[in-house]
Amino acid sequence: MSEEHKRVIEGLDVLKEKVKALEAQSNTSKEFVVLNDFPDLIEKYCTSNGIKKSDICELAGISSTTLTQALKNPLKSTMSTITSLANVIGYQVLIGRS
Repeated sequence: MSEEHKRVIEGLDVLKEKVKALEAQSNTSKEFVVLNDFPDLIEKYCTSNGIKKSDICELAGISSTTLTQALKNPLKSTMSTITSLANVIGYQVLIGRS
């Protein structure tokens, strides 16, 4: 292997380590919420931002019935509903093991 190839590989290894460090830093600064607590999160968002649930529905592109069902039982909501609502309030849906 030529010296140039070795330098390129070393450079890539350094970049990989930097990416891993950034990912670790990013994950530690995130606030994670379990899906069962999602209704409380929506309520708090509406209260703290002075908006109505109808505004949330409009922004998420869902009906008021869909929002009501999602707040009553988020575990039975579709992924697209939860993702749309999460996006409106500035959250990202992540899947993990408990």
